[in-house]
Amino acid sequence: MWTGPDPLTLGRDNADLDTVDQADRREAPALSAVVRAATATDANLVLTEPGATGHRDGIGALLRYSY
Repeated sequence: MWTGPDPLTLGRDNADLDTVDQADRREAPALSAVVRAATATDANLVLTEPGATGHRDGIGALLRYSY
């Protein structure tokens, strides 16, 4: 994934960040980028054994909601 300076700026590829005009972009493993974003929002993480979900990059779901 690609990330910007804000932990919540994520994209599957570099072009995904073109719409938010982030000059400081970095490529990172998907799991690292998602965990970084989740911790920035005080989200809860549920970890499973490697390969248990069969999902790409080990990520099954990323759910968000407001109170």
